[in-house]
Amino acid sequence: MTTPVDTGITVRELYVPPDTIRRRTLGGFTGPYTTADRVLEATWLASTRAHRDSPSFQRWVGYHLGIIHRAEALDVPAGVALDHIYVNEDNRAGLTAMLMGALLLRAGIVWKPLVYSDAKVRLKFMRRGGRKTIAVSEWTMTMAVRARIAHRWAWQQYPERCLASRALSVACRDNFGDIVLYGHTWDEIRNNEVDADHDETAELPPRVAVLLDQANGPDVTADHIRRVIMAAVKKEKLGATPVGGGRDLDQALHEAWLAAANREATAQIDAALADVGPARPLPDAPAVPQPEDAEHAAAGEMHCGCDATVHARTGQHSRPDCPASTLPMLTL
Repeated sequence: MTTPVDTGITVRELYVPPDTIRRRTLGGFTGPYTTADRVLEATWLASTRAHRDSPSFQRWVGYHLGIIHRAEALDVPAGVALDHIYVNEDNRAGLTAMLMGALLLRAGIVWKPLVYSDAKVRLKFMRRGGRKTIAVSEWTMTMAVRARIAHRWAWQQYPERCLASRALSVACRDNFGDIVLYGHTWDEIRNNEVDADHDETAELPPRVAVLLDQANGPDVTADHIRRVIMAAVKKEKLGATPVGGGRDLDQALHEAWLAAANREATAQIDAALADVGPARPLPDAPAVPQPEDAEHAAAGEMHCGCDATVHARTGQHSRPDCPASTLPMLTL
């Protein structure tokens, strides 16, 4: 039996109106607050590769520490920042359009589309509960083509959503910079603003070609790619180099690292199976009475000459030398 504890909180104080719950879903910064705690959490996040960026950033403690600091500046939980904030090699932060929209909603800013098509999206922004327009933002597919991003897969499959995200980010920077801290979307600031989907030249620089050949070698290990090749790319600042197929060198090395890790895992599984050896056959199942045996029990003798009554009761043949018997006869 437990003893009730008086918390001093009444039932009325625990009730929160549904509208308040909806508007406060994003939440605020919940720590860590001290420098020691932040370094500890950033170290743990780096060791677990918690962020979805390339491995060269995943193990960088300073990268995760920067995300925690930006979470405090934006007043969002660290977990939300980990999912929606990215940092490029110049330590510039990029926010997802989803986080920008959530920050606007928390500040009481709502929007509605005036034009919403695969060629143009125009958004109108207002105060929640008001009708006065405080900002208008627009992005067109012509602007996307000029920015050399219209041929990307997402822009081909979901042009309206991509245009709306760009229109939202432009409105945030031009009109609500104090809310989103003048943030850019990730594809606007990634790779030092070099568009990895646009190949300036068909011929790779010699150093980049050598690193790619090493990473895609048949005998290279995932650990070698991460510790040697990726470290060299980071030191020489070659990660933003376009390598074709809409990828930069960082992304290509990430794919090579994943392929090497899969090869090593497959080899370990094959070695374990080889140590176990071939599958052993299952032992013969014990004989059990069959329906036809019970039918022959009244006749007193089975088709093999054994006592049908004994077989129906025990499942065993009555003769030790019976060719139909697979198990020794039990002593009754």
